[in-house]
Order: sequence, then C-alpha cells, then structure tokens
Amino acid sequence: MSTCRRMAALALAGVCGAFAWAAMAGPPRLDPLRESDLADGCGCSFHVPPRAGAKGRTILQWEIDSRATMRLDGRVRKLDVVGVQEASTPERAARIGDKAVFELKGADVDVRADCVVTRVCRPDDEACENVAYRARLKVRTAGGERVVDAWASCGC
Repeated sequence: MSTCRRMAALALAGVCGAFAWAAMAGPPRLDPLRESDLADGCGCSFHVPPRAGAKGRTILQWEIDSRATMRLDGRVRKLDVVGVQEASTPERAARIGDKAVFELKGADVDVRADCVVTRVCRPDDEACENVAYRARLKVRTAGGERVVDAWASCGC
C-alpha cells in the first residue's frame, strides 16, 4: 500500500474511531454541582429530584446576566443563556400554569428547559421575588440526549 493510501486509511480510521467513541459514550451524565460551583445572587437554579424542591441537588444554575454552570460527566461546563420565553412581562406577573422556556448553549452541549410555573409570590408580599417551576431539561451532546425532570426557581 502506498504511503498516501496508508495515511488516508489511518485518517479515516481516526475519524471513524471518534464517531464510534461518541456513540459509545452515550447520553451525558448530569452530576450535582459542588458548593464551590455555585454563585450567590439573583438568577435561576434547577434541582433533582423534583419532589425535594430547593433541598434537592443543584444540577444547573446561573445568575442574571451571567453564564450558567452545569456538571456533565464529571466536568464543569459553562453555558450561555441564549433564549428565554416567558408569559410574564413587566406589566403582567407570572401565574401558576404559565409556561417558560430557557435555552442554553455551550461548547458541544445544548440545553433546553421547558418549565411550568407552580408557585408565585402573593401580590401583597413585597419581600418575595421568585417563581418556582416544574421543569424538564433536555441536555444534548455528541453522545446523545438526556432528559431529566427537575424543580426550578428563578428570582432573588
């Protein structure tokens, strides 16, 4: 076999091997964030299992106007919040049953959070500044997609 053919065969084997590895890797594993990964302040956080609410393990978190943090397969990943669709507006407060969608992107990972409002602040509670959600996260990487149900909260 000529040198050119040998190099082409090796290159093809390398590409095929990379695709095979990605396929074997399977869907991403979502690991809980460590205390050192978390930021304090106003923003959103997602916790599992959903029934544990805020006492659950945090798997996704971000502060307003900052990048989000998530641990996938043991590695901290930073994501940009690239899309937010909410029924609430400055003129209309969130209501139970409203839907919200958060879209995040990072290096080799896309996340979509489909949320339904489950708790809002009482109109007379000026100290309350957050909304709770039932959420379904879809996390996509080259290895596949993982869908996780979570409890979420956004606010201060």
